[in-house]
Amino acid sequence: MVILWRIRYLDSRDRKFKDRDLCLDTQTLEPSMQAAVEYASSIRDAGDGAQEMLSYRHLFKEMLTDKERSGVISRAVAGNHFPSIFFLVDYFEDENGNHLSGKRMGELCTGKEGAIVFPSHYRQHDIEFSLASPHAPLDLRKVSFTQEHVDSLAFFLRDARELEGTEVIKNGPGTIELGLFKTAATAEEITAFVTVFRRLYMLKEAGCFVAACRALSSQITHPMGKWVKEECDLYLRELDSTPRRFPFPGHESWTFTRKTILDAFIYTQFAHQPQKEAIRKHDSCLREVKDPELLRFLFCATAYDMSCHFLNVGRFISDLVAQYQEVHGVSPSFEMAALRDAPGIGELEKRQEKKDRIFREKAGELATRLWQEAGSPDGGQVHYLNEAKKILQKAIGDNK
Repeated sequence: MVILWRIRYLDSRDRKFKDRDLCLDTQTLEPSMQAAVEYASSIRDAGDGAQEMLSYRHLFKEMLTDKERSGVISRAVAGNHFPSIFFLVDYFEDENGNHLSGKRMGELCTGKEGAIVFPSHYRQHDIEFSLASPHAPLDLRKVSFTQEHVDSLAFFLRDARELEGTEVIKNGPGTIELGLFKTAATAEEITAFVTVFRRLYMLKEAGCFVAACRALSSQITHPMGKWVKEECDLYLRELDSTPRRFPFPGHESWTFTRKTILDAFIYTQFAHQPQKEAIRKHDSCLREVKDPELLRFLFCATAYDMSCHFLNVGRFISDLVAQYQEVHGVSPSFEMAALRDAPGIGELEKRQEKKDRIFREKAGELATRLWQEAGSPDGGQVHYLNEAKKILQKAIGDNK
């Protein structure tokens, strides 16, 4: 495997950003290291491995000329393996190949001590909190939540943890390939995801996302409370905006909002049997998109994107809520672990799995008897297993 890695670096001598092209032919590595690097490179498309590649940075060699770059690519293609192209968002180096922190990069860019460059994914309220939090300790003894607030926050955190464990969150919302909506999650796993998502999405739920955010931000006059309020406000604005994340032809003319498509699917396929208003919304969206496969993808992708707000806030406030309950000696009025966390759930063997297991065991026992009856020839009973399965299947069929 040949891996090409382009790194953006800041030259401190002229304060200009430049590109550095690196190359690694993994066949030049000793076998265990080759396997490790190729593993990290191969799994990065699954959401893993990208950061792990940093630990192999020292193995890459810089390609200094266009001739060198074209030569590497030509040799790889000639060997019937196309180069794997790699990049790492928000990773920067200096001219000597050393990693640049946001603070160091900010100082080099501006020439001012203490200047900071924040990662590209930071929003304005992320930046404000990052700058304010070191100077604003939070005394939970001065915070007072009502029992209703405690319940709202506890229910929200329970459901956010359950949502984080769903297969849709772990594997992503899927893709559109050749006009077909494809997912790693099964239909049952998507339904499980939407079931939990709905509890956090619906405003009538005591522990929904908006209720939990308002409960916390209304009682905490601290940068943390402001950050939670801004995250909630951003979520509400996004709900009322069109799903523009996806660069499909014609999406500029879509008029339906994220909330419309969420309600259209939740109230026709998941929470209830189809309702008239939900059917109208669904059909209206379909007329604009003109493709049911794309509409399914837009629903799953929209629910996934909005879930990121739930998970961001859940991780952000989890420790704070636990500490508040300990400091004040309070607890939610109803405590029960999510069903997925109950120790006995899923422990019993499924009926078909049990039947298959017993069939394998009995076929193995019969194969041993056939082998023994044949005089125990070399090779063992494994050579009689297929025959034993056929005999057992026939016997089972004859006795049905």
